[in-house]
Amino acid sequence: MIAQVLLIIPILAILLSVCGPPTRWERTHASLGERLLFRAALGMGILSYLILGLGLLGFLNRTALGILTAVLFFAAMPGSRALGLELRRKRDGHEDRPPADRRSDALSRERGEADLPEPSPDSWIQAALAVGIGILALLMLFGAASPPTGADWDGLSYHLADPKLFLQAGRIVPLPWEHHSNFPFLVQMLFTYGLAFDSVALAKGFHLAMGFLTAGALTTAYLRLSRSDPKDVEAPASRARHGLLTLLPAALFLGAPHVFWEATVAYVDLGATLYAFLAVYAFTLAMEERNPPEVRGDCEEHEDAETFSRRPIWLLIAGVMTGFALGSKTTNGIFLILLSLWWLWRRWDRSFRWRGAGTFALWYLLPAILIAAPWFLKTYLWTDNPVYPFLYGIFGGRNWNAELARLYEIEQAGFGMGRSPAALLLLPWNLTFHPTAFSKGIGFFASMGPYALALLPLLVIARPLPRWAKAYLGLALGFLVIWVALTQQIRYLLPLYPALCLLCAVAADRASIRPWGRSAVGLFTGGSLLLTVFMGFNYVQPMIPVALGMASPEQYLSSRSELYPAYRYVNENLPEDAKILLIEETRGFYLDREYLWGNPGHHTLIPWESFRTPEEMAAWLRRNGFTHLLLNRRWIRPEWGESPFGALILKGAETGALGHVFGERGVEVYEIRP
Repeated sequence: MIAQVLLIIPILAILLSVCGPPTRWERTHASLGERLLFRAALGMGILSYLILGLGLLGFLNRTALGILTAVLFFAAMPGSRALGLELRRKRDGHEDRPPADRRSDALSRERGEADLPEPSPDSWIQAALAVGIGILALLMLFGAASPPTGADWDGLSYHLADPKLFLQAGRIVPLPWEHHSNFPFLVQMLFTYGLAFDSVALAKGFHLAMGFLTAGALTTAYLRLSRSDPKDVEAPASRARHGLLTLLPAALFLGAPHVFWEATVAYVDLGATLYAFLAVYAFTLAMEERNPPEVRGDCEEHEDAETFSRRPIWLLIAGVMTGFALGSKTTNGIFLILLSLWWLWRRWDRSFRWRGAGTFALWYLLPAILIAAPWFLKTYLWTDNPVYPFLYGIFGGRNWNAELARLYEIEQAGFGMGRSPAALLLLPWNLTFHPTAFSKGIGFFASMGPYALALLPLLVIARPLPRWAKAYLGLALGFLVIWVALTQQIRYLLPLYPALCLLCAVAADRASIRPWGRSAVGLFTGGSLLLTVFMGFNYVQPMIPVALGMASPEQYLSSRSELYPAYRYVNENLPEDAKILLIEETRGFYLDREYLWGNPGHHTLIPWESFRTPEEMAAWLRRNGFTHLLLNRRWIRPEWGESPFGALILKGAETGALGHVFGERGVEVYEIRP
């Protein structure tokens, strides 16, 4: 199973080689690490859209995806040779550093600081961070290599389940009973690639890789941004300590309990986080970085000198990444809004003129909107609502109504601890120590960790802040305001966390100047990482045998999933044309028979309110092709039987309209009798 996850490495190598030889990235003046990260993310995005195209055209099968892989392999050859040369240059010690680093070194020489010593006695901090990251990565790998179980609720319900249904149909088809299938599905298309080759582990490997790529992006971003502001009076001291804290943002990110858990399941939030952060980082380089001296020339005093060469390229990259971010999760539209406001703020800061509006619209807004558009256009054509099922009062939508929209809004508003002034004031504390209020069913792993609560206040003593850090603070506050107003789910906050990690690293870097600061930061970060490692090991320990091939997936699922015995019964004993109605259950990934979510609230396809007796219900279901009903009693509340819907199901089981054929671990299968 681990070997299947590690297949993601050659796939990423092919994808980043396809995305242009290094010479095409020269105008970005990016470091090797930056080029590799952006090209890998771009490659995954392109692969996702190619799979989307094959699916819409009706060629979604193993043969077509195998041909696509072969085409990409041969297309990657020129880029792979160039990449090999580039890596050898790096190995041989040729300089490959962003211009900001070279300019800061030149500034140091002017100040007589070129030979600032590295405080080697503290190199244990870097080593400890590297060891902690390595252990976390190994534990995440074990989790990703194991078959998904009940804790991977959304993965079994639709992130993996919908791609499996698409593959069974041979194309991407509407699923009118499953409204999540109308969300942007960039990451799910990558899951489809893994499932096409019968590898759930490879599908989960894409999500795991996105988490590691985000950590790598944090490292490269910190390397550049921490040296990019020549006005920073503490930059020399920061450069002297820089090697010690290089890995700190990545350690803060991977050490967050919720990030750890996300890396082990087939969710999409790490993909949304990767593309959102790369969009923010590229936008930062467009807005905050100056052009290198060799391209300034006589334009240095021109009002638009900063847009003369490099800015449009980074704006384009930011636009592409924003489009992919929107293609991963609709709520990432927040970044499109906030980055546009950032641009307006910078223009205002420079005696605001509209002269650069065309450049901004052409190089940033247009690519972002065009890349994101296919998902929303598909949803509109299938449901009459581009953001289905949201904004029903404005757009409407098929198989939905005002009552379902109201119930859905109530469910989304049920997360968090309210919007009162006291709740908003205590939000950082509650996110840290009461994480279960912001998520469901994952306990400790709902937490984002204590880093923000403990380290962000140190920004008070970290002044003066670089301009990019001030902008990130503004992004964080803007994102939080919108997040609080929409739905306070912790995983929707995840795309903001990389920016918070960078701010925490800046605060820790400045605090470590003081004698007490270095030890305090080291002990706090180390203790937090140890806690995540300890809890993470307890979480993945049952998964290690199956990940290493010491136990079969069948044995693992039989012992860890309450659903699996019932699903195995259905797959082995019911005819292939059986059609299952799932009641109080949505996790249908392991079913090999046609199924449909049955509870009221998911759609309007079944007229539950019109059934007066169980016999009427059974007759209608039979006429519409349903042969069996699966009921998960583990999710039945005591008052469930008093509701019209629950009473109808229970009475049907008593009267024989629903004939019991299987029951184990609270999951029952009934035959729908005519």
